[in-house]
Amino acid sequence: MFNALIIDDNQMIRMVLRTILNAAGYRVVGESGNGEVGLELLIKLEPHIVFLDIMMPDSDGLEVLSQILERAPQTIVLMVTGKHDAETVQNAIRGGAKGFIIKPFNSGAVVDAVEWALARAAAERAEKLEKQRD
Repeated sequence: MFNALIIDDNQMIRMVLRTILNAAGYRVVGESGNGEVGLELLIKLEPHIVFLDIMMPDSDGLEVLSQILERAPQTIVLMVTGKHDAETVQNAIRGGAKGFIIKPFNSGAVVDAVEWALARAAAERAEKLEKQRD
């Protein structure tokens, strides 16, 4: 079972994500409405997956993404956003995000995004191990 942390300023989005993730067999171990508290929870709870809003009133999700991966590089981060222009997507992927969940979303889209991100992360780990052996 994978543990998840949700960082999104919208309480309704957090509730919907929590419901979808719990129904899919993931355990939501924490939630935050802002990036600063989210980073504190990241260290305390050590989640496998973080669902991170890009646009929050008090913090830039791309900056929070950078801090997450600096503090816990093994963490899988999925960006949750209504803003999915090419520049934002490219910046997030370059910054280490493993995928996106576009608002509005449904349970199928969330589960598919999680499964794809988990597979991508596993493939990257396998590739790293292969390179270390060479």
